[in-house]
Amino acid sequence: MTGESYINAAFLRDEIARLSEMIGTARQMIAIGDPVDLEPVGEGVAALCSVVAKLPQDQSVALREDLEALNIRLDRLGNDIQARIAANDQPNFEMPDR
Repeated sequence: MTGESYINAAFLRDEIARLSEMIGTARQMIAIGDPVDLEPVGEGVAALCSVVAKLPQDQSVALREDLEALNIRLDRLGNDIQARIAANDQPNFEMPDR
């Protein structure tokens, strides 16, 4: 493995970790009912996918576990969002008086 490949892999793993942390923070905010701006997560995931798609296969395969773990976190975030929406659509949800 060349030095450049190592730097790229290390950088990408750092980016995956950063996105994972952002997802964790978003999940915490959703759990307590705070508003969440998911645009930075979406932009980060899109940028990461763009870079990974351009990597040679051996390098992208080396990131598979990290990417799969990130995908699981994204799925859980989606589930949290759906659960929050469903909870807010229940008949016992109180709307403020006008």
